[in-house]
Amino acid sequence: MRLATAADLPLVFAWRNSDWIVSLGTLNRKVTLAEHTAWFTRVVASPDWLFYIPTLTTSAGDVPIGTVRFARTLAAAEVSIYLQRDYIGQGLGTRALRLGCEMAFAAWPIAQIDAEILPTNQASVASFSKVGFVPNPTKTDADILHYVLPRT
Repeated sequence: MRLATAADLPLVFAWRNSDWIVSLGTLNRKVTLAEHTAWFTRVVASPDWLFYIPTLTTSAGDVPIGTVRFARTLAAAEVSIYLQRDYIGQGLGTRALRLGCEMAFAAWPIAQIDAEILPTNQASVASFSKVGFVPNPTKTDADILHYVLPRT
């Protein structure tokens, strides 16, 4: 896993606007290149964000397979993750999420990592649970599942 750089903007833009990712997101629409460029540039430069590109090592080299992002607030960070469809169901998302959370806890003095998951995305619920996330009892929402990973 590596930090995203400005050079990743076109790749992440293409991923973000794929029908697969749009169907899983809370925004539920494609974004313009201008919207994405403004967001991506701000996030990659911010000390309050960690933006990772998980990779899969192959005989041809490291292949980028998705994103793991953390947005920091005062005592917590919120995580967002997606993998490209070809890499789903192989345990790669769980491994990327676990490593990303370890890296976020190492980088920041946060008490917890929060996650919002669509109730229809049971694969994400399973991955987050395997990493140690539990339902957040302080937040309830009919349209979003709230999970939390406390620092241990």
